[in-house]
Amino acid sequence: MTTEAVFELFCDVDLRQHIIDEAKRLTGNRKWQKDLVGHAWFVLGEAKEQRTAAYYRELVDLVMARRVLLLIYGEAVIT
Repeated sequence: MTTEAVFELFCDVDLRQHIIDEAKRLTGNRKWQKDLVGHAWFVLGEAKEQRTAAYYRELVDLVMARRVLLLIYGEAVIT
């Protein structure tokens, strides 16, 4: 994804708030919340462009759920 496309996503206040709310819902640990938010934005930056907002929200939910499991259980095999 180009920098301009990531910036457009970042300007979407609803998406930003959704990422923060999802991180807070998944864990109460502030350090892990920061990690989840950063990882979500990294994955969004690597995603394909021109998808719907619903696609990006679902992608963020799945990525963050997987990441929190890795933080809790360590290097587990998740398929």
